[in-house]
Amino acid sequence: MKIIAISKPAKQMNAEKLEQHIKQEAQQLWDLYLLGVVREFYSTADKPGAVLILECTDVTEAKRHLDDLIFVSEELIEFAYYPLASFKPLGSLFAI
Repeated sequence: MKIIAISKPAKQMNAEKLEQHIKQEAQQLWDLYLLGVVREFYSTADKPGAVLILECTDVTEAKRHLDDLIFVSEELIEFAYYPLASFKPLGSLFAI
């Protein structure tokens, strides 16, 4: 299942702590990419943040992986999760 995870700064976000952990965070994301968990990653264009496309069995699994990221465990960012499904209403256009 594809899941979109969108980050936002946590209440305790601290730019100095972000900078301190940026290399570890990048390595952890790369490791998840190599495992096939994180399939795509983007920056948001209008504000600081990240959008990750994950391949997991469900949101619980996605959350388990991302909760291990240093930015999440240090409460610098948090994610909102959106599971995706095929767009079935499109099929109604082809119903006979």
